[in-house]
Amino acid sequence: MPTDPIGALVPFIQMDVVQTVQSHMLSREDARPLLGALELAGLALRAGGSKIERKALTYCILQTDEDVASGKIPWAKGQLWINAATYILDLLP
Repeated sequence: MPTDPIGALVPFIQMDVVQTVQSHMLSREDARPLLGALELAGLALRAGGSKIERKALTYCILQTDEDVASGKIPWAKGQLWINAATYILDLLP
C-alpha cells in the first residue's frame, strides 16, 4: 500500500468498490469499469504521474455519478468515491 496520502486513496476506493460488490449493492459488471479506471489511475500515480490518472479519475467520477443517478449505488457511497477522486485530482500537478 502506498505511504503517501494521495496514493493511498486509490486503493481505498478500490477496496470499497469491491466490498460494495461483495455486499451485493453493485453488480460485478457495473464495478468492472470503475475498477479498471482506478487500476489505471493507481498505476499512473505509482509511475510518477501523467495525464492518464486524470482521465481515469475523471471517468470514475462521471461513472459513479451515473451509477448514483440510476440507483445502482447509494448516494452516500457514491459521494465518498467522488469526493476521494476529486481530492486526488485537486492535488495532482
